Amino acid sequence: MEILGKLFGSEAKTKIIRLFLFNPEASYNARDVSLRTNVKGRQIGSILMTLLNMGLIRKRTLSKEVKRNKKGRSVSKKTKESVYFLDQRFPYASVLSDLMAEASVKVDNRLMAKLMPAGKIKLIIASGIFTRQSDARLDVLIAGDDINEDKLARIIGSLETDIGRDLVYSSLTTADFMYRLDLHDRLIRDVIDFNHIILVDKIGFEDRK
Repeated sequence: MEILGKLFGSEAKTKIIRLFLFNPEASYNARDVSLRTNVKGRQIGSILMTLLNMGLIRKRTLSKEVKRNKKGRSVSKKTKESVYFLDQRFPYASVLSDLMAEASVKVDNRLMAKLMPAGKIKLIIASGIFTRQSDARLDVLIAGDDINEDKLARIIGSLETDIGRDLVYSSLTTADFMYRLDLHDRLIRDVIDFNHIILVDKIGFEDRK
């Protein structure tokens, strides 16, 4: 992230560029961009204008109906808003996306350290975006005990902000995971039969798969 921030001028710009590159079919208004990247204030408008001018993104105006309560009555009012989306004709979109993925989506001890506080984690397998598989069913598979699902969801949300894309994950108890593994459960097989990286293995999974 630090290297990309220096390359693209700021960490905020890096996050916003990555958001559009990693979600090429999506459209976002300025508020969506802020929520998805945790970039605040006037930076948003300035960065979006820069990306528009360089041709990386495009803008369109949508009409939407907003309902408000006025003196006990529901009043509808039409308003317009601008949404932004990746211009897939941008000549360097693919190259930039590969660069972002290579530099930003890391599978290392930092990813493991972020996930471990969610409970008594016995197994973490990274797949999907972490192994450059766009059609994978899961990005992260976790097994353990006493997993705090709310805490895990917050951790995943933080990772999504850093990465710039929604993550698909599944968390199972150790017993449930082992049961499903023995049954050749389709979800688990779809992860372990293809490219994956084992970050934590406290159950001897590597010897049983």
